[in-house]
Amino acid sequence: MQKLNQFELPLYNIKYKKTSNCTIAIYESNRRIKILEFEYNFLEKQQFQASDFFNCLCELRLVLEKHGYLILCNGARVDCYPSGMAREMGRGLKVYQLKLGQRANRNDLLKTFDVTEVSQVGTVEEQQIYIQNCYKSIRQS
Repeated sequence: MQKLNQFELPLYNIKYKKTSNCTIAIYESNRRIKILEFEYNFLEKQQFQASDFFNCLCELRLVLEKHGYLILCNGARVDCYPSGMAREMGRGLKVYQLKLGQRANRNDLLKTFDVTEVSQVGTVEEQQIYIQNCYKSIRQS
């Protein structure tokens, strides 16, 4: 298992409106298995496995949401989502910032684990709804 990178990312506590840092390390077990390891003082250390790092992040986000936290990175932004190619070829390490009625291009690419503002992030469900609306708006235009 090869460690690819480690990130210090802010976690936002929804109830107390406070931010504190967590650590995320990403590993590649082989070409098909990606592993995200999460550490935070108030929650137990956890690992998430998936076919790409964006999926790993979504699994972590679902756990964090149950505990009242949002992770403040581009992959958790409501308006960001990876393309199929970004997932397969880029391992889900980049996402496109999407706008209603507009097709994304290279200028819209952001690093999945770069820090963003709390006003930009949402739940996994909110992200999925926004992305579906973007795809619909592109088909209709």
